[in-house]
Amino acid sequence: MTTACFEIIVQDEAQTRRFGQILGEIAEPGLIIGLVGDLGAGKTCFVKGLADGLGVDTEQCVASPTFALINEYEGRIVLFHVDLYRLGGIEDPDDVGFFDLMDANGVMAVEWADKLAESDFGDHLRINFDESDQTDRPDFRKISVKGVGTDSEKFCARLWKAAKLLEFK
Repeated sequence: MTTACFEIIVQDEAQTRRFGQILGEIAEPGLIIGLVGDLGAGKTCFVKGLADGLGVDTEQCVASPTFALINEYEGRIVLFHVDLYRLGGIEDPDDVGFFDLMDANGVMAVEWADKLAESDFGDHLRINFDESDQTDRPDFRKISVKGVGTDSEKFCARLWKAAKLLEFK
């Protein structure tokens, strides 16, 4: 596993959502984002911010697609929100068109990305959400971001610059 491109500490859901929004504002078609973290770690909150940054209409309620597996939202770029939590149970990723979405020219955010091998995603961003070990506050989260592949490594550097401007550290 390669090391993180960068890490930030967020103090609450609003900062998690804002970080997602920053990413959405600079996202390009074809971006794949693998999200990893425990239940309640902030993955869906991040995707709500991502949707904001992609210009998804606020009338569309962005929610975890645990039972639908895939939700699609129209914005500046279409957002495919995928949840692999139940993978291996009822559904297989091929059966629901998961791998087809990788070529759909939208932005794909995949919760529970660790249910598949990292190599299954090809070139992508991998974002881990963990409780911060730098504080005893349970609402603080450490978000680690890395690019897996040349294009995502370049995007990761752009994202760091954008996040740094907003004083995320």
